[in-house]
Amino acid sequence: MTAKPNNASSVGRTGRPLYRIIFWLCGLMTAALIVWGGTYLHRRDARLQQARTDAEARVRQANRDMEASLNRLVPVNIQISEDLTSGKLPANRDAVEARLRAVKKNVPEIFGVGVAYVPYGFRDDLRLYAPLFVDSGEGAHLVQIEDKYDYTDQDRPWYQLPLKRGPIWQEPHYGIASQSFLANFTTPFFTTDATTGEKRPNGVVFTSMSIDQFDRLIHSLRLYETGYGFLVSGKGAFVAHPNGEWVKENHTIQQWADESGDAALKELAAGTVVGKRGFVSHQDAATGKHQWVFTEPIVSTGWSLGMVFDKENIAGWKALEQERQALQITALVTGLGWITAFVLFGQNRRQRRREENQTAAPTQEVAAAS
Repeated sequence: MTAKPNNASSVGRTGRPLYRIIFWLCGLMTAALIVWGGTYLHRRDARLQQARTDAEARVRQANRDMEASLNRLVPVNIQISEDLTSGKLPANRDAVEARLRAVKKNVPEIFGVGVAYVPYGFRDDLRLYAPLFVDSGEGAHLVQIEDKYDYTDQDRPWYQLPLKRGPIWQEPHYGIASQSFLANFTTPFFTTDATTGEKRPNGVVFTSMSIDQFDRLIHSLRLYETGYGFLVSGKGAFVAHPNGEWVKENHTIQQWADESGDAALKELAAGTVVGKRGFVSHQDAATGKHQWVFTEPIVSTGWSLGMVFDKENIAGWKALEQERQALQITALVTGLGWITAFVLFGQNRRQRRREENQTAAPTQEVAAAS
């Protein structure tokens, strides 16, 4: 008598083939995964949308706060210009310096304030006159710019540009007279020609904020635990950034985007320098973290405020990430279950064929003998 093969390895205790039990369990797990995954994606997308909406609202509020801070320099500057033009503030050394000293004392947002007359515009016997009051650590300190260099040279945009363009926020630069990195708001003032009655530029009024002041403003706008802000000029140069070397080296948002190799970030940078609002989700090349980058134009200055948020610090994001990992592990186990079930199914089929062949062989021998 031929011994019946042992099929216990592929049959459960109920006598049902084991692969059928695994198929049944995997089917239930797959259905559960579909439902679970769908609800997870819905909750994740809703959380991301809410977080993005909140972030955009905070960026816009931060932008308004930044614009308000910057604009405190503007009316002070323009008022000095108007008073010089009208003669209310006469071309008198004591009067001019007293006015500048008072402004520096009364407007703490200002790092420096000064005027620079065109050649012989202050006095017929004095070619240049440009008093500047800056922070010295112990109050306002008077610096005579004309003693430092000839500010009428063509490579002095802080003086040349407002004479050509009118009131303007300028690119950040290192101020030789103040020995600090600065950003200036500059306005021309005028005198009336006694013969023709025409107005002609007689000089420039400038109010300055130091890069340290911009940094303090930016740091006060931080969102979430590791979010940070930055400020870029109209040409894309960083005016304020956590990496201070970028500011000193006139590093630009375009260079940052090029270094990242991220096409979306390059597009955002290109839009930022032409005053467009921007948003991009990207992965930081240095840290590997997934981030959101927002930019918002500051209309009055031609600059843009930028904010960067690490997505992992969004409220509820860590719990969602843990759930995603649990989903992945469950999907992996389910996948292995399906593979195991198909392997057992194949083994069961081969075993049944061997049994059928062994049963058919004696029958064929009997038929042949008869």
